[in-house]
Amino acid sequence: MSWTRFLLHDFWMRSLRNDGEWRRTRRAARQQVMLRAKEIEQQSARIDELEQDLAETTLLLRALADLSVSKGLITADEISERALELDKLDGVVDGRMGDEAEG
Repeated sequence: MSWTRFLLHDFWMRSLRNDGEWRRTRRAARQQVMLRAKEIEQQSARIDELEQDLAETTLLLRALADLSVSKGLITADEISERALELDKLDGVVDGRMGDEAEG
């Protein structure tokens, strides 16, 4: 520090205070980034679990449908027709079941 520090005392004091505030702000920002990264990691793990569950459910459904058709219990056309009927129950034909179809 030079002698100008004494001449510009108010400027230096404000600068030091701002530097402390800046550090606190940066620290808080880093903490927010770390929290967000942890949340993203948890969400990613949950998505992986859900994808695994969906794959297992799809495999089971496909196995049941194939067995039913191969044993002559039902035809593939009957499965398709029933799926379309269930799809229409919620008022929207979109390839998935809505809330009203549960009852």
